[in-house]
Amino acid sequence: SVGVGYQATATGAPTLQLIQSGQSTRRTDSGGYSSDPSMSLVSNAPPSKFKGVEAGLRPSARAGLRSVAAAFPQIKSVGGRAARPIATSDHPRGLAVDFMIPGYKTASGRALGDKVAAYSQKLPKVKYIIWYEKKWNPDVSNSWRPYKHPLGGGDTLAHRDHVHVSFEE
Repeated sequence: SVGVGYQATATGAPTLQLIQSGQSTRRTDSGGYSSDPSMSLVSNAPPSKFKGVEAGLRPSARAGLRSVAAAFPQIKSVGGRAARPIATSDHPRGLAVDFMIPGYKTASGRALGDKVAAYSQKLPKVKYIIWYEKKWNPDVSNSWRPYKHPLGGGDTLAHRDHVHVSFEE
């Protein structure tokens, strides 16, 4: 189970059936960017290629990782549960995933990061997203606001080389 009100079951690749609030919806997944990631709840699907990272994640973050990994196979590296020097970080609790963007300094890399961030905005249980010096927090505003890491700059702290997605329990 992905979370309250959600149950995803694999019905044979590449189709998923999502049961939400008693309603059943089917879709075919082409394996590329999906316009409706809320339909990409794959918590019961086989683990992604990031099995080691999945092991430390809570169910909501694990489902988000699997959904993004399936939609964006060009992502080859992710970060998950790990210690952080900031007490408010969701990484130590297994509630955050960093999707490392290949070629992030190029126009195509930046475009990929933009797509991953936009896709992630539609995932269930997203708490906030940080990408390219901007933060989106739906509890505060539905718009992207400037972001500066409390420990300084650089590509990683400014989230230029990865899309950070934090999830609710």
